[in-house]
Amino acid sequence: DYNYYLMLNTLLYTGIRVGELCALRWNDISPDFTMMRIDESFTDLKYETDTKTASGVRNIPLNSFLQEKYREKYNSMTSEEKEDRNRLIYINNVTIHIRVQIYQQGYDT
Repeated sequence: DYNYYLMLNTLLYTGIRVGELCALRWNDISPDFTMMRIDESFTDLKYETDTKTASGVRNIPLNSFLQEKYREKYNSMTSEEKEDRNRLIYINNVTIHIRVQIYQQGYDT
């Protein structure tokens, strides 16, 4: 699945936590796809409005590979989806966020 491919590469290239990845919204990605803002996180069962620590709020530069992949993902969205910049980037096929626990279980085996 392309979402998991992009999620795994984002984790590898940026070093962000899984919960931070699952909480990413399109407004966290700069319009030119060069920066990612981390300011929210999901835990196993609930949404957190803060990162793990105060120093966890940060801006992370995206390398050219991730810039291209996020641009492709964004360009594949409908115009209606693009209008909602507060939309989560990673949602499952029933339009709810991908749970951290489910994502982690896939890589713990």
